[in-house]
Amino acid sequence: MIPLDFDLPNFDDPPVGEVVLSVQFPKIEIFQAAHFGQFWDVLGTAKYPATETHPPLPPTVERFDSPAGSPKVSVQFRELPPIPRVWFVNTDGTHLIQVQPDRFTCNWRKIRADDRYPRYDQVRAQFDTAWKSFVDFLLDQKLVSTSPEIIQCEVGYINHIAQSGVWSNYREASKVLTLLSGDSQLASCLTQEAVSLATSYAIRVHESEAEAPIGRLHLEFGPGMHTETGRQIFILHLLARGLLKAAGTGDNLEFLDLGRKVIVNSFALISTERMHKVWGLK
Repeated sequence: MIPLDFDLPNFDDPPVGEVVLSVQFPKIEIFQAAHFGQFWDVLGTAKYPATETHPPLPPTVERFDSPAGSPKVSVQFRELPPIPRVWFVNTDGTHLIQVQPDRFTCNWRKIRADDRYPRYDQVRAQFDTAWKSFVDFLLDQKLVSTSPEIIQCEVGYINHIAQSGVWSNYREASKVLTLLSGDSQLASCLTQEAVSLATSYAIRVHESEAEAPIGRLHLEFGPGMHTETGRQIFILHLLARGLLKAAGTGDNLEFLDLGRKVIVNSFALISTERMHKVWGLK
């Protein structure tokens, strides 16, 4: 169970490398490639001077009638290539909007070492502004008759955890996360080289497990490399995906704020006190 009004820990210098806010909605079948250019004009080519084209992401909706991570097989027959996913990137590359016919995403990402995370409220405000522009565009172009029905929300935090005098090699993951037991050996000829973890948790707002969860928190942790310095880092990815209210009721953006609370609270609980000192826990 999670309270909806719990206090959040506050860090002076959190290791956030990227934040993602995303919503999914039923596919807009009449959305065409030309609409990307028209929406670029709405966003402003001066504010978002660069674009990138990527394959579309598949629909991903949390279901609770099967275990998390169960393989899903789908067969699709296409006569035409799928409409792509387009990125609209701002001048310094730290902020981008992603659009495809059934998904809308807003990212903040750390590009340079001195880029500081602008905090969630600012990223959420950027998302709200861009989402409103997108919905207005869809209505103006008569691509939809009403605002798209949000069927799933996602909040993701990707953390780049530097050594900072706390850990020195990938075996010392337990100095970063309290979930891990640290160094271990299976036999005298084997020495552990690295530790990684992938797990998920059901998100509930009620104590009774008879009621379906509203979403999941996915956690992935493992070794990585800093692209600028080439130094070893740990990467901790926390992704909350779900829906707070039933589909078709309200704007359904509330899960973004709740998912963020779950992520930040969980981040503090699973990380060690030594790392808290590095990040300046208040």
